[in-house]
Amino acid sequence: RISQIMRINELHCSAKPVYGREVLDFLTFLPGPCPSPPRPVVNNWSYSGYSSCLTAQSHHTSSFLEKSQVLKEAIQSSEDRLKLLSEVIDRYTFVIPPVEAKPITMHTCHPPPSLRHQQGHLSSVLSSRLSPLTHTLHRIQCNMRTHFPDLRLIQYDC
Repeated sequence: RISQIMRINELHCSAKPVYGREVLDFLTFLPGPCPSPPRPVVNNWSYSGYSSCLTAQSHHTSSFLEKSQVLKEAIQSSEDRLKLLSEVIDRYTFVIPPVEAKPITMHTCHPPPSLRHQQGHLSSVLSSRLSPLTHTLHRIQCNMRTHFPDLRLIQYDC
């Protein structure tokens, strides 16, 4: 009985958290080397999780798309989907937010220059890395803003 309690205690004490690729990528957005978790190999597949599936698709796009015409037609990029739905997006994107305001900023009197520089650098790094990923959604975002005179508003008032 004591050996079983010792074994269970050792298992509890040796427990370590397992973080997925999404969590590590989210927490390591600053410049520098990114730590990678050990990848267990199970049945010749060494990844798990949503981001690993996306990574596998992005790294091996040419190999699996060249082999099968069915896969070429079935897997569409977000740009292709937006092209196919462009008419629908232009006609029916009419949910307009009630107010658009600048984001909230914190203000302190005489902040340390290093902190101010660090926050500015972080903001520029985030915007430079995120803007290429969201450029396809720019047209949808612009359609959701009110530009006067907006023909859609005139049509709905009539």
